[in-house]
Order: sequence, then structure tokens, then C-alpha cells
Amino acid sequence: MKSIFEPIYAGWGPDAYQVGQDGDLVVRASRPALLDRERAWVEALREEGFPAPEPVAGADGGCGMLVFRRPPGTNLAERMIADMAALPRLLADFGRLHAALHALPVPEGPPPGAVPEAPVPDPEAAPAVARQRDWLDRERPPAGHRVVCHGDLTPVHVVRNGDDSPGVPVNWTAATVAEPEYDVAATTVGFWSSALYGNAVQRRALKLVREPLASAYLSAYREVAPWPLDDGRLRYWQAFHLHRLASAIDRRVRRGSAGPWDPATHVAAPTRSLHDVDRRFREVTAG
Repeated sequence: MKSIFEPIYAGWGPDAYQVGQDGDLVVRASRPALLDRERAWVEALREEGFPAPEPVAGADGGCGMLVFRRPPGTNLAERMIADMAALPRLLADFGRLHAALHALPVPEGPPPGAVPEAPVPDPEAAPAVARQRDWLDRERPPAGHRVVCHGDLTPVHVVRNGDDSPGVPVNWTAATVAEPEYDVAATTVGFWSSALYGNAVQRRALKLVREPLASAYLSAYREVAPWPLDDGRLRYWQAFHLHRLASAIDRRVRRGSAGPWDPATHVAAPTRSLHDVDRRFREVTAG
């Protein structure tokens, strides 16, 4: 066995590295205040019995690093690709896992963080991005019921080991307290946007399956959700997350990559992808 110290560009959040023998530890390097908040979130979740990665060092001493013990298994996206026959069960488990998160009591104290906001308007943004922001500002609904939210719960951010459990969600860097529709919309947009990445063959295949995958997840979530989803709010928050993605891609088109941990860096054909995201935005908001 040899020591490993290499970046993880997908799954664990920005500035993440696998270290230790066989990569059994994950290090997040960031500003201490952000790491303190991330650690507070995972510890609060673990106290409630919800599966979350185990922090083993850092964050509380101002060292700029937070070390997690890597859960055994592979991320759910890889499992879904490797075991297509199990897709219905895996998606059902994933939807129920998300609903279980939203059933947790909202923690008191510092972990909740800020209410989600759209990206700061950029005067140089593409006209489509500016139009999206105008719609979001005009149509934002009044505040609704608030729950614990992961912020970006997709199969890439769930580590699953066999069939013993639905998995362990990782990357709590975007955790917050918000409406359940905010969190569910991030997941459904994650399914949709998966077809923006990879080579041409992979993108074509993902375009065929992304809607059925999202529908299966959403159906499983609704069956056990502690509160019913409001379709109007779900539509608004889908538009919100699409705008976030469009803003990031637009910045890449105009200014170049923001670094290897920025998801927009890995979008294939960014100019075309920006058009596709805007088209999806218009489809969602027309409903």
C-alpha cells in the first residue's frame, strides 16, 4: 500500500483531496470559518442518527483543513452505471434518503447558514443570464416551510456500500436550512445537467435517461416525504438552480475556468451548454 495525496474533483466539494493508505481519508482545505461550519453540520446530522461522513481531525484549530474518514463503497452514480438492473431500487432508496433528511429537526445555533440567494448580478453577463435573474427577482414566492437541506444532493454525492444502507451523503459544503423544494430542485437539476458533462457519446446517453431518472427519484421522495411539495415552488427553485449553473458557465465563457473544482470547468461545449441551460430555464418557467 502507498500513501495517496491527490485531488478529488467530483463528490466531496471544492479543495478536496484523498490521502492516507488506499485513500481512506479525505481532506477539505478551505477558509477555517467555512470548515468550522461544515464540521458543525456533519456533527449535528450524526447526532440525529443521519448518515454523514465522520470528521476525524481539523477545522476547530484554525488550521484550514478538515479531515474525514472516507465511508466504504463507491459513489451512487458509479453504482447505478455498473448495476443497471438495480436502478429502480437504487433510485427509490435515494429518494427515501432525501426525504429522511428533510424529516430531521432543524438544528438550533450556528449551522443553518444564510438563506439561499441567486448569484450577484454581473453587468457583463450574457443577456439570457440577465433575463433569468429578472424573472427570479420578480417571481420569488414568500418563504415557506423550512427543513435541513444538503444543497446539492445528487448520486455523485452519496457513497454506497453494497445493499446494507441507502448510502452516506458527503459534501455538506452547501448545507443550509431552506424550503424542501429548494433542495429537491437542486437534485432534479443535477439529474438534468448531467448530460452537459463527459464525451459526446456519454452526453447523448445521459440525455435519454436523465428525465426518467429524475422522475423515479421524485416519485420515491414524494411517497415518504414529511411534507408535500408545492409544484409552483419546485418550479421556481429549479429555475433558481438553472440560473446558478448558467451564471457559472457564462463566467467561464467570458473569463475562463475558475479552477478544477468549479463544475462549470468540466462542462463540455460551454457556449452550447449555456444555450441549453437557458432553453431549459424557459421550459421550466413556462409551466
